[in-house]
Amino acid sequence: MGLPLDEKIVFSFGFSTDIMPILPTLEDVDKSYNLRYLIIVNPGGKVDALHEAEKRYNFVDLKIKAVSINELYTYLHASDVLLIHKESSRYKAVISSTVCQTLGSGCPILFHDSNYVELYGKEIVKYKGLEDMKLKLADLFDGKFDIEKTESYLRENNASRIADRFIQLFEKVREDRRSGSERIW
Repeated sequence: MGLPLDEKIVFSFGFSTDIMPILPTLEDVDKSYNLRYLIIVNPGGKVDALHEAEKRYNFVDLKIKAVSINELYTYLHASDVLLIHKESSRYKAVISSTVCQTLGSGCPILFHDSNYVELYGKEIVKYKGLEDMKLKLADLFDGKFDIEKTESYLRENNASRIADRFIQLFEKVREDRRSGSERIW
């Protein structure tokens, strides 16, 4: 992958200009930590501003390419943190598919506190504003994030356990129907 071993790797992917507001803050973080901000953007996205950002900020490493899930997980395993800066949606019922897709990697996820992650607890790290993002990044870089919180969440919500819950639900529904109960839930 060619990523430097002596730098803190912050990783983002799939975005276009959502990350532009955080670059000056990351520049401040770069002064305390040797930072590499790896951004992978899908081809065809809005990349002009990101090309300009790569020229302006020496810690930005922009790659324009589609990645497979295996390659994505390789990047996540090589990174110190997955950074997602996404403002709240105007829609009330949203969830971050990126968190769902990447939580199992074990890479800490730092996500802007928005309605995309309101259902998540301590398995991810949320930041309220840019100053809070700086503090949370420092905590992550200094090893103050307890990965056990993520691992516990993954154990509790693994595919086998979820499948068992559905099986129990379906068996209960079948039992209730056989006994003549009108109530399904």
